[in-house]
Amino acid sequence: MRSRALVAALAACSAVAAGCTSPSYGNGHLQCGPASACPSDFYCASDQHCWRNGSGPPGGDDLAVGSNDDLGSLIDLASTGDLAQGASSCASLSGVILCDGFEKPLVLSGWGISGSNGMPSIDTTRAYRGASSLHAHINGAPVMTGPVALVHRSDIFPISGTMYARVWVYFTTGLPPSFEQFLNFADNGSTGYSVATDSGKVTLDDYTAGGPYQASTTAMPLDRWACIQFEVQQQASPTGTIHIRVDGQLLADLPQTAVTTPAVNLSVGLDFYGNAAAIPVYDAWFDELIVDNKPTTCAE
Repeated sequence: MRSRALVAALAACSAVAAGCTSPSYGNGHLQCGPASACPSDFYCASDQHCWRNGSGPPGGDDLAVGSNDDLGSLIDLASTGDLAQGASSCASLSGVILCDGFEKPLVLSGWGISGSNGMPSIDTTRAYRGASSLHAHINGAPVMTGPVALVHRSDIFPISGTMYARVWVYFTTGLPPSFEQFLNFADNGSTGYSVATDSGKVTLDDYTAGGPYQASTTAMPLDRWACIQFEVQQQASPTGTIHIRVDGQLLADLPQTAVTTPAVNLSVGLDFYGNAAAIPVYDAWFDELIVDNKPTTCAE
């Protein structure tokens, strides 16, 4: 049964989805699909409507393992079809520099593979869209060993002007506090800029400038798919615009300009650079990666 609070939220939101604004969103009220994204803390369920993380439409599709839906049925996240999102959108996107839903073997898609105390692979048990995703697995590692499980490529560069990247990420509870880069662009001098995590917070690392990385107050969402966008105005000097967004929201407490020299290499995965503490066994997933010279959205 729906709660009175939910019914009130639905009524407050009105029948027009475009008129809904937080905090009046209600479960199942907003329609979603390939061309429309859900608000923060919601996901697009199999009934093509937005539901809060941890809940789901009648009959199933709950996000959390062992959570109950409105009809009281018990759902396991690992079972087939729980979060079916349809096919990867990459096949329908034309004119982008790179779109990879990680539906094919990595080497056949042009990726190089790097693993130290870990390894990346294609995983068919979890995907944001399509049948599979990139799975980065760390076996565990001692202090200062820099465990990595990532894929990389240089064939899409150079990209002129402003570079835009979008990737869906799934980090689980137990994210190690050590600094780690998961979306990393390097330049010819083996420096660059990346989206990272540090002590559980979303972090910008402008290591072209040689300065320390800076963490936002925004925590990396855990145990659900989150949309990460990275916008980089590439130029040699003095600085260029650099933006990080999580689920479409700009992290305004991070630097909005940085030294952003042209990228020549892209890495995606887990990269615990200079880990100050031992890294336990850990897993993360990545899906629906876009890199282009035009703005990207979470809905693409």
